[in-house]
Amino acid sequence: MSSPLMLSKKRMSEIVEYFTEFHESKSFEEICAETGLKGKELAAFIEYLQEASCEVIVKEGFVRLANPNQRTKLSELLNNYTNEQSEVMTLEDLENESLGLESIVFPEPVNELNARGELVEFIEEAISDGLCLKLNLANSKTFVINPHRVVFIDGVLSIVGEAARDNCLRSIEVDQVLSVSEVEERKEKVFSPFEVEDFLSSIRAVEESEMRLVLKVYSQENFNSNLKNHHLGNQYMVTNAEGDYIWAASIEPSEEIFQWVYELGSDVEILDPTAFKKDFLHYCEARLKKLA
Repeated sequence: MSSPLMLSKKRMSEIVEYFTEFHESKSFEEICAETGLKGKELAAFIEYLQEASCEVIVKEGFVRLANPNQRTKLSELLNNYTNEQSEVMTLEDLENESLGLESIVFPEPVNELNARGELVEFIEEAISDGLCLKLNLANSKTFVINPHRVVFIDGVLSIVGEAARDNCLRSIEVDQVLSVSEVEERKEKVFSPFEVEDFLSSIRAVEESEMRLVLKVYSQENFNSNLKNHHLGNQYMVTNAEGDYIWAASIEPSEEIFQWVYELGSDVEILDPTAFKKDFLHYCEARLKKLA
């Protein structure tokens, strides 16, 4: 008999231990809150216990053990589960295992541009192939992550993805990665691209690093807003009453953004905001000084 839940050995142990201390009737909601299981997962787990001859009674949304002294039975159940899963690893288990799959390792945090480019290319290929990645960081932490994007956040190139442990979105600075390995296990993404955009916008709102850039576009043919590794929030192009093309997006000012506008040249005009105009003029002046 196999468990309907794909839980790590550590997680399964925690839940079984919870039930060994189960001495009173509790509601589904209370058990879910205390174990972190979802309603369907709890129902599947209870069915698993009942199939293993554990005396679990469910009545009117409440759960109790008919015989509180079932520690031995539950311990046997955990041992059986561990044996069943010996050949199957969850993404959470993989965080503690060394992998023999394709990987990339750096002797120190990735600060140099050439090494960073190599790492970013590796990650973006994994995103394209729908693979999860195991990241070993400079702070000795290890994450298995289902990556969505590599993007600048507050001026720092970062990996945005879903952590395998809790399915929460996280951002990890690329410069802090010591090694990255492909994970053979595939996992369906929980968050949509739109939700990832909201996540990025929320971070910018906290850091107060976002501004709304508005450009008048004189040549649609020469205009291209496909900025790699940059999040352009709520991007759109409209035509005003005079027939002008107006482009707008929420951006985080950076050298790359200034370079992009500079290369567009006379094909665009900055309409707003004034602060971006001033910073862009300083950027152009600095470029001229370098060329002088």
